[in-house]
Amino acid sequence: AVVSTQSTGMSAINSEVTIHNPENESKKTTTLPNIFNTPVRDDLIQLAFKNMRMNTRQAYSVSQTAGKRHSAKSLGPGRALARVPRVKASGTRRSGQAAEANFARGGRMACPTNVQRKWKRMTPRTVRRITAAMGIAASTISSMVEARGHRISNIQQIPLVV
Repeated sequence: AVVSTQSTGMSAINSEVTIHNPENESKKTTTLPNIFNTPVRDDLIQLAFKNMRMNTRQAYSVSQTAGKRHSAKSLGPGRALARVPRVKASGTRRSGQAAEANFARGGRMACPTNVQRKWKRMTPRTVRRITAAMGIAASTISSMVEARGHRISNIQQIPLVV
């Protein structure tokens, strides 16, 4: 897999942040930790999110006997008919019709699904840690916070520390 090194542009993040009390009065300033300077990479976030979504899937498959629940048997060669299993019955329209083949009505699937599939995806631990740091760093980029639907137009400084 090709990993892109393109990162979302980091705006000039103030290393100083003002701490407010609950009455919205600024008390003091402090420096932000280095985790807020982590570059936000869209490719790693998409990888981690895709793997998380894949881990919520539930295994599914068709029944192993689906399409094979007929009393059907091939008539064999020499009758000018295809060697397809045919329903053994009399007095019904279904008698003599093809059954159990993938092209027959009521037949099985051509390649039936099964539960032996790779349903879960593992995200490397370093990628999980880096994407968590990117989420924290993205909270300092006002365009990303607004893109998530938060209304921050009347906030003086982001991140807001209370």
